[in-house]
Amino acid sequence: MVWMWLWLACSGDAGVTSPEPDAPVPSSPSAQEGGSVTDAPAKNADTPEALAAAVAELEMQCSAGQAESCNDLAVKVARGLGVAPDSVRAAALYKQACDGGDALGCTNLAAFTLDGIGVDADPVRAAELYGKACDMGEQGGCRDLAFAYLTGDKLPKDVDRARVMLTLSCKQGRFGQSCADLGYVYTQGIGVPADSERGLVLMKEGCALGYDYACRYTK
Repeated sequence: MVWMWLWLACSGDAGVTSPEPDAPVPSSPSAQEGGSVTDAPAKNADTPEALAAAVAELEMQCSAGQAESCNDLAVKVARGLGVAPDSVRAAALYKQACDGGDALGCTNLAAFTLDGIGVDADPVRAAELYGKACDMGEQGGCRDLAFAYLTGDKLPKDVDRARVMLTLSCKQGRFGQSCADLGYVYTQGIGVPADSERGLVLMKEGCALGYDYACRYTK
């Protein structure tokens, strides 16, 4: 699997560091933040009636084998939008989405599995799911797995592994949040010599790639 060899690769990153030494690492997003039913919600899409209709449609689509709809339905169920909140059902739907080939569903299931939301906590299984999502090109999964290794939160801390994964996600995956996290690594000198100039370059790259959090540290 790709994610298993990511940390073995030698990175040729352009270097980075977060502009402010005390800038916090962006927190790892919860699975509930995972997906959306539409990229541009229609007007009044958040009314109870509209939410209930959206849930009904997603349920039909998911039952018909549309994996992406299973993920989007899981997001609704996890948040209690148009349906009663149910973390166990949400986890099951994320699994259905992941098993059906939806990479974001795998990332969201990994987050639930890491934190024990709706399923038993299992860090090893969570890492496998993040890796599966990353292999499928879901850069959020790559970043979240790297973040877990960087912080040592529920997974063994492995800064070198995290740094290489963040580098590849930033440089090859063009994922702004990974660039920002990598900038923090260099700014703080986590596992590498501190290099605030390099960190600022990465923060600017993250900002340019649309990660707004990084933009506040580039001015």
